[in-house]
Amino acid sequence: MENGFTPQGDPLGGQAGLLSGRYRVGTKLGEGAMGVVYRGVDEQSGAAVAIKTLQPAAFHSPKARERFQREAGLANKLQHPGIAQILDFGVDHETPFLVMELIEGIELAEVIEKDAPLPPARAVDIALQLVSALAAAHHHNLIHRDIKPANIRMVSYSPQGPILLKVLDFGIAKEIGQEKGQLTTTGSIMGTPLYLAPELLSETHVEMDGRVDQYSVGVVLYQLLAGCPPFAGQTVASILLSHVTATPPPLPKTVPPALQRVVLRMLKKTAKERYCSDEELLAALSSCVEVCRSAQSAVRGATRPSSASLVVQLPTQSQGRQNVLMLLLAVVLLISTGMFILLIQRRSLERARVPPAVAAPLPTAQPAAGQSEQGKRTDTAPRQPPQSSVQVDRFPPQSPAVTTGSVSVSTSAAKPKPKGRPKPRPERKEDPFAVPLAR
Repeated sequence: MENGFTPQGDPLGGQAGLLSGRYRVGTKLGEGAMGVVYRGVDEQSGAAVAIKTLQPAAFHSPKARERFQREAGLANKLQHPGIAQILDFGVDHETPFLVMELIEGIELAEVIEKDAPLPPARAVDIALQLVSALAAAHHHNLIHRDIKPANIRMVSYSPQGPILLKVLDFGIAKEIGQEKGQLTTTGSIMGTPLYLAPELLSETHVEMDGRVDQYSVGVVLYQLLAGCPPFAGQTVASILLSHVTATPPPLPKTVPPALQRVVLRMLKKTAKERYCSDEELLAALSSCVEVCRSAQSAVRGATRPSSASLVVQLPTQSQGRQNVLMLLLAVVLLISTGMFILLIQRRSLERARVPPAVAAPLPTAQPAAGQSEQGKRTDTAPRQPPQSSVQVDRFPPQSPAVTTGSVSVSTSAAKPKPKGRPKPRPERKEDPFAVPLAR
């Protein structure tokens, strides 16, 4: 390539050249999902600049190229000391690029990681500068949609000194009321989950305005005061759901009540509940400056909400999934109940199969003809329903008499035999030649 700048590789590799015949590309400063930012030099003016181009994987994506060029066109409209200026943009050998004002300093994310919670007065100062810069964008019908600490560069910052910031990266900005600005595919989410306004998560078309950015600024301000964002979670889904349904945990008690009310109004779930305009929000924040001067910062780490408290506040499942879980629970309970009933029935059947202690009485055989009185049954008790076992004697009794067999029914020894006169039996003459009948 003539300029030595190839979209397929790192501009630092190989021979160094000029981008668009003017800008010399230097070291890499950072990168995001779509673009890479390099330090550069404008050879005409000698000024240090930042050069942003697409990620190599996005070079052949028509939508990524369109978004990149749209960012340049929209951001080029903005002229505000709190917004990084676009100096030039174009396409060099099919490679779109942006030349921006080089902003030295640290990200607000680093300040939060190191010093948060901040004193309320300093947090309000940062919020005022941030809202003022975004008001300029909203005045040009442009909403940022990705306000987060990583996109806020602290040009001047010290724990006790003055604060000066600039807003970076209008990469997913949208013109208010222009459908052509909506370049996301169905179901996709543009922005950082921790700072997204609830209306950006709606499946239906919602007319958005500057109050989308107001919500994100409210999340940043909450984080500055508490040391952590209002909503957290282990999954993106739980974080997004919290923006739509959960109430923010209380701010530290060191935050003046007036400022607490402002922050909580900025975090309302619907845009109409928030401040109607940037001017109204600026007035509300300014009214808190005086009362915040004597307020102390919260204890670091004392207000971080646990994931357990967030789970309690959030519905853990959608309504459809809740119905499925309830149905599964009902099925499990039904199966458990059925198994318990079957177990009881089985035990009842096993008890019913045990043979009774007493069987039905068997008829007593009549004595043979000529049987003596000694071979006769002398039991005088009347016949009653038997209460014990039945014994059948298949052998002839040990007596001189010869019988055809005997059957004796014995009752339980524990119960006395009732008295009664036995039924007379017909006497038979003893036949000495009789033979016992086999039974």
